[in-house]
Amino acid sequence: MASKNILSVTGLMFLTLFACSGPTVDVKAEREKFDKEKGLLYYEHELFSGKAVSFFADGEVEESLEYKDGKKHGQGLSYYRNPKGQLKEEVNFIENEKNGASIEYYENGKVEKSCNYDKGDLDGKFETFYENGQLRYSVIYSRGEKNGKEEAFYENGKLREIGTFINGEKTGTHKSFYESGKLREIGTFKNGEKIGTHKSFYESGRLNSSATYSNGELKGEYKFYDENGKLTH
Repeated sequence: MASKNILSVTGLMFLTLFACSGPTVDVKAEREKFDKEKGLLYYEHELFSGKAVSFFADGEVEESLEYKDGKKHGQGLSYYRNPKGQLKEEVNFIENEKNGASIEYYENGKVEKSCNYDKGDLDGKFETFYENGQLRYSVIYSRGEKNGKEEAFYENGKLREIGTFINGEKTGTHKSFYESGKLREIGTFKNGEKIGTHKSFYESGRLNSSATYSNGELKGEYKFYDENGKLTH
């Protein structure tokens, strides 16, 4: 078995290249090149196929990433320094583009973000979570654009915002709520533009502001009210 000669990249990180079929490939700094402009990884002046692994100073794995013909291709994994071995992110690539499931984790091991890519574009359900596991945000993507219902939640699980997107643009009625569940704002959109009357409310339920729009342009005055219902502007 070849002797292990780990390349120092920074004071905190080391890089070792592993061939897909064969023993560990030992390299030195002057013989390893990463062309950032083209996104290609070279080993001994050849496009690299294998696995690049970086380590923390204590020897624990920080990141592992597979390559094919110099491009990110396959699974990518990254880890927290503490707790040791705790997965931070897992993602998949095809020819330098994210493809398939992608998941990020909190230090406690719970999912922070979950989504899916199709040739570099977000595609499918996109979700984020609070550290306690409660759903924080959810929307559907299609070819990189929001398409469908969008929802946001408070940490206690109560609805914070809800609306709909078509081809990346707001459409229909969008609402936001106080943590108490009381309506905070309401308005209608068409092709991403505000239309009709948009209103905001105090948590007491009294009207806070009101404005009317046509194709995104304000029509008339933007009216504000105090908590006693008196017009202030």
